Amino acid sequence: MGLQQVSSLNLADVGDLLDMHSTTTELRGTRPFMTLRAHQREGDSVSALWDSGAVTSVLSPDAFSWFKERGSVLREVDLDGLSLTAANGSSLKVNGAYLLRFRFLHKTMEGVFVVVPNLQGLVIVGMNVIMAENLTLVPGTAQVAIGTKEGP
Repeated sequence: MGLQQVSSLNLADVGDLLDMHSTTTELRGTRPFMTLRAHQREGDSVSALWDSGAVTSVLSPDAFSWFKERGSVLREVDLDGLSLTAANGSSLKVNGAYLLRFRFLHKTMEGVFVVVPNLQGLVIVGMNVIMAENLTLVPGTAQVAIGTKEGP
């Protein structure tokens, strides 16, 4: 199954909103998306939902394979005892956690992402990456930007 063919699974109707031909950052419906690129390659990209309500960044197995094939998976991370809960209160199965290196807005970034097999969308960037990489949502534009210590 190709990365762009994922359409079933359930978290928050993210799959219906994903458009693999997105711009760098955009708002679809009421949700902002970011374009992530493999850190070692130009060209192809994957859309990721910006979700400040998600504590942990997650990705589907297909998205994990996409990053792995492009050399962006650095190592497995031991998150012993990790349990995730979806916004609707249901438990999410976890297939592992990995440190990924990727690019956003021409900056190389790293973050831990948890592989969730029942994830409807491909990639959700949660607060662990948002805070570590100082990402911010620009008011009035729904654009994701890289902030500074002084702010966006």
